[in-house]
Amino acid sequence: MQPNARTPRKNGRTILRLPIHLIERNPYQPRTAFNDEADEALAISIANLGLLQPVTVRPAADGRYVLIAGERRLRACLRLGMTTIEATLTETGEGESALLALVENLQREDLHFLDEAAAYARVMRLCGLSQEGLAARIGKTQGAVANKLRLLRLEESVRADVRRLHLSERQARALLKLPNASQRREAAATMAQRELTALKSEELVTQMLSAPQTQPHRRMLVMVRDYRPYVNAIRDIARRMQQDGLSVEMETEQPGAELVVKLRVRRHPPSS
Repeated sequence: MQPNARTPRKNGRTILRLPIHLIERNPYQPRTAFNDEADEALAISIANLGLLQPVTVRPAADGRYVLIAGERRLRACLRLGMTTIEATLTETGEGESALLALVENLQREDLHFLDEAAAYARVMRLCGLSQEGLAARIGKTQGAVANKLRLLRLEESVRADVRRLHLSERQARALLKLPNASQRREAAATMAQRELTALKSEELVTQMLSAPQTQPHRRMLVMVRDYRPYVNAIRDIARRMQQDGLSVEMETEQPGAELVVKLRVRRHPPSS
């Protein structure tokens, strides 16, 4: 089935009816998780009212297309068993595609903050944008962009815990204050287990930082160059034992690098 062109828009974009199997998923889709209930509700709406807004695609090789915006709409149409879909064709590069996908998802409140942070970094790399430049393109402040990007300093294991335990963005930012992944994961688990608020979570992190750190015991090895003081001390002990009436003999040997000190003490004095 060949794409069917319709009336071009004022901005030069053209609406086509495309076979769904020709549309590839957007590799720069910020959203990593989708809500089945929301998808089902959207599918019901499309079944009753039709697709009110076309998806957006860009041309790819071999007569195929890459989805830029509208993945939930595409998923809903597939759920309904539809084989074609209305799509707005636009000529954009990878960077602009990633930016458009990000902007579309930012307009919905359920985009996870870690997905948003990863999308910020991706768009900045593809488009060569600074934090200030990205902020201007998406209608955010530079500070808001910087705060999101800081979350990417969390280790992958910690980010997985943040998602799994349903921690808030403020709780995730509090974890950044801890020095390593082990402590961050411990704090994340405690936040979830105790159902701490964001404020209490920050207090927990402060307590962990102020707690005394136990240092592993290290055995100190002392290099002794002169053994004479120790030998003299042993000799004094032997002399005191003799004064107390004990039969004590002391010998010292030095075979090679070793020093051997022998004390022989008889339990009973020799018979006369």
